[in-house]
Amino acid sequence: MIIYSETLNVYEAAKQRIHKLYDTGRHISVGFSGGKDSTVLLEVTLEVAKERGISKVPVLFLDQEAEYTQTVDYMRYIMNRPEVEPYWIQCPFKLWNASAGEWFIPWEEGKVWMREKEEISFKENVYHVERFTHMLNATASYHFPENYILLGGVRAEEAPARRMALLYGKEVLPGMPYGSSHKKGVVIYPLYDWSYRDIWYYIFENRCHYNKVYNLLAAHKPLRMCRVSSLIHENAVWSIAPLQEIDSDLYAKLYARVKNISTTKHTLTEIHAGIQEPPNMFSSWSEYLNYLIDNIISENYRERFRRKLNNLERAIAAWNEKEKDSMYYAMFTSICTEDIDFKYIGNTYLAKKGKML
Repeated sequence: MIIYSETLNVYEAAKQRIHKLYDTGRHISVGFSGGKDSTVLLEVTLEVAKERGISKVPVLFLDQEAEYTQTVDYMRYIMNRPEVEPYWIQCPFKLWNASAGEWFIPWEEGKVWMREKEEISFKENVYHVERFTHMLNATASYHFPENYILLGGVRAEEAPARRMALLYGKEVLPGMPYGSSHKKGVVIYPLYDWSYRDIWYYIFENRCHYNKVYNLLAAHKPLRMCRVSSLIHENAVWSIAPLQEIDSDLYAKLYARVKNISTTKHTLTEIHAGIQEPPNMFSSWSEYLNYLIDNIISENYRERFRRKLNNLERAIAAWNEKEKDSMYYAMFTSICTEDIDFKYIGNTYLAKKGKML
């Protein structure tokens, strides 16, 4: 575990931060995904709450329907703990389906869902937003008092863009740049400086219940790369490739519910995995990527991808060939996953140049 001094490590530092947040007298809740980071965040917050004589901690989970079976089982355990005040959100909103290049609506009325809604959940979208990226703060603003503090499990180690924002952003609260401000409250990330090793050390040292899908994912990729999320957006779609082996029942439900799941599995396992440079029938990365844009990207977004490719080529014109290839490969990855927000490209560029593209 990362140690700052003889008396302070990341665990103690996180507890101090959470105590300081409770000292403000503002409403404190935990945003929960079912993953390892939010697991540790909740457990540490419950420790602090117990020390302060607080009997319940509100826990907010935005259910994206296309969730691992083990995630759902784990959420049922969490939401039924006596020290948890549950806010399980199961309402319609727009989530990008990177398999089909179009929007997917979890819990859409008139559709056959992958599973029934929970009895305790909030089932209607009364939050006046549609996109997933706005839902977490909208639900917090609706359910919690003005000036709420929502704790999140984001860590700086996970991505260059997150690292820049968490370490070098403006202070959200005094002495706390590791978060973001919103209209009616703030989001704070008390575990921002933890490594994935710190996370797993805490879980095993304290014998915490955790999402057992990690046991299955670790058979397919290094533990540091195992993440729990909805299975269909651009950053999580890679998890579809081993899903039929990990959870065949879930794969069958996903196949019936979400467009192009089988095609995505084929693309990621047989096309993307086998390409490290443009195929020999193309003279350059540029020619190959334009071909893919014309044949993979849905028509509504082709011009968006062409503009991004043109901007990318201008930005890297003076780079050496090895650096250029890495950025072209990032663009290739974004095309294969129909990443309309170009998050993978942005993170790759930031990692190399220390600034956003």
